[in-house]
Amino acid sequence: MIEGGHNCVSPSARKAIKKKGMAFAPGSCTLLGPELMMTRAAPTDDDLKEEMSRIHSTVARTATEFNSRGDLYAGAQIAGFLRVSGAMDRLGAV
Repeated sequence: MIEGGHNCVSPSARKAIKKKGMAFAPGSCTLLGPELMMTRAAPTDDDLKEEMSRIHSTVARTATEFNSRGDLYAGAQIAGFLRVSGAMDRLGAV
């Protein structure tokens, strides 16, 4: 498993990683710790584990739903887009 923080892995590198059969996940979760600290008084390891599991499930499910099963990068990008566009829609911005 390779994690790329903040899109530091280029598209051509992602293709090479995928071609080698290695799993790649975007570094979106690298900011999870500080986010949990802002939303919870004292997050525990169990809180972090639960949130990471939720994020992984969402990303994997989204990748599968959009015909990119196993591509966590695509799943994360699509899930992020859907989350933002849904919020914009609820606010009447779209």
